[in-house]
Amino acid sequence: MSLSDAMSRLTNQCLDAYDSRIAAVDHIRAATAQQTHDFRAAHEAMAVATRQYLDQFSETLRQEVGALIHDHNAERQAMHADQRANLDRFMADLQHTVATFNQDHNAERQAMHADQRANLGRFMADLQHTVATFTNDRNAERQTMHADQRARLDQFMAGLRNTVTTFVHDRGAERQAMHADQRASLDLAMNQLKSNVEAFRAEATADRNRVHADQAQAKQTWAQFSAAMRQRRAGQPEPAAAKPAPAATPAAAKPAAAKPAHDDLTVIRGVGNGMQARLNQLGVFTFAELATQAPEPLRAALAEAGRLANVEDWIAEARTFIAQP
Repeated sequence: MSLSDAMSRLTNQCLDAYDSRIAAVDHIRAATAQQTHDFRAAHEAMAVATRQYLDQFSETLRQEVGALIHDHNAERQAMHADQRANLDRFMADLQHTVATFNQDHNAERQAMHADQRANLGRFMADLQHTVATFTNDRNAERQTMHADQRARLDQFMAGLRNTVTTFVHDRGAERQAMHADQRASLDLAMNQLKSNVEAFRAEATADRNRVHADQAQAKQTWAQFSAAMRQRRAGQPEPAAAKPAPAATPAAAKPAAAKPAHDDLTVIRGVGNGMQARLNQLGVFTFAELATQAPEPLRAALAEAGRLANVEDWIAEARTFIAQP
C-alpha cells in the first residue's frame, strides 16, 4: 500500500470521525431543544390547570358566600316578620282589652264612687307603665339580637377573608418555589450540556488540526518523492540526504528523567481529551493517581472546567479500573 493511499485512508477516517462528532453535537442540540419545548409545554399546561382550579375555587367560594348571605337575610327578614306579627297581635289584643275595659268602665263609672274611680285610675296607671316597660324591653332585646347577629356575621367574614388570603399566598409561594427549582434544574442541565459541547468541540478541533498536520506532512513527502523521481528520470544524481546527527554515547548521554506511565483516562465517563490534558497538567496520569484524589480539592484545581464535573464518579470509576485484574 502506497503512502498516499495510507494518508488518504487516514484522512477519510479523520473526516468521518469529525462528521460523526458533529452529528452527535447536532443530535444533542436537537434533544435539548425538544426537552426545552416539552418543559415549556408542561409548564404552560400546569399554569392553565392551576388557573382553572383557582377560578373554580373562587367561583365556588363566591357562590357559597352569596348563598350564606342570602340565607341570613331571609332568616332575619322572617324573624323580623314573626316578631312584628306577634307584636301586632299583642297590641291588637291589648287594644281590644283596653277598649273593652273602657267600655265596661264607662258603663260602670256612672255608678262608681270616688274611691272606686281612684282605684281605677291607679290600675290604669299601672297598666300603662306595664305596657311601656314591656315595649321598652322588647325593643332592647331586638337591638341586642341584631348586634349579636352582626358581630357573628363580621367574625365569619373576617375568618373567610383570612382563609382566602392564606390560600392565595400559599399557592403563590408554592408556584414560585416550583419555578425556582425548575429553573435551577434547567440551568444545571444547560451548563452541563455547554460543557459537553465545548469538550466535543475541543476534541473535534484537535482532530482537525492533526488531520491538517498529517496532510501537510504527506504533501511535503509527496513533493520530495516527486522531485527525486523527476531528477532520476532526467539522469541527475539525487540530492545527498542529510546525514543524521551522531547519537550521543551512553557514557556521555545524560540519564533521562523517568516518564510516568499513562492510562487512557478518556475511558472514564465524562472525561474527554481536553479534560485529560487538564488532569495531566495537575499531575494525574493514571487510574491509581485519580483514585487517590479528594473530590473537592480536585474540583477546585480544575477551576471553571470542574465546576459542573462529576469528579466523584470519576474517582469511583477509576477505583473500579484499579480493582480489575
